[in-house]
Amino acid sequence: MMQDDTELMGMDDEEGMMMTTTSNQSEEMKMNWTGTIDVKSSIGEAFKSKVTVNMIDAITASQTNVGANSFVKKAELTPVHGYLVYKIMVVDESMKKYKVSVDPGNGQVLMKKEVTGYDEHKMKYGEEKYDKYGHDDDYDKKKIMIMKNKKY
Repeated sequence: MMQDDTELMGMDDEEGMMMTTTSNQSEEMKMNWTGTIDVKSSIGEAFKSKVTVNMIDAITASQTNVGANSFVKKAELTPVHGYLVYKIMVVDESMKKYKVSVDPGNGQVLMKKEVTGYDEHKMKYGEEKYDKYGHDDDYDKKKIMIMKNKKY
């Protein structure tokens, strides 16, 4: 068997599917990647059967928990610590902000926490990236490196 006729087997990195090509092919092989089970819609359908409390009811529960004349600034259904929850930002009548988590399965308030400026910064920009002064994790390391490289 000649080198040009050998088949090369490779994994497509993005989809994890096998593709077979021959080294003497001049055209790119056309493949149909459409199957019968769509992952995103299947996962969504699985969650639908578990989520018995809608967003409006979760918002109502969070506002009731925070107090009269409160309003919602932001609400989302998202995974937290391995569980699906409604994360809701509620502002009370004195303009204090609260992060409220509501269980989408039974509507119970799981957590209510007053949000400080630092907490809001973490929620907006991510907990891992910034410290409480708004510096990224490498800020102190960079500062030390600059100090070491300076000539005194």
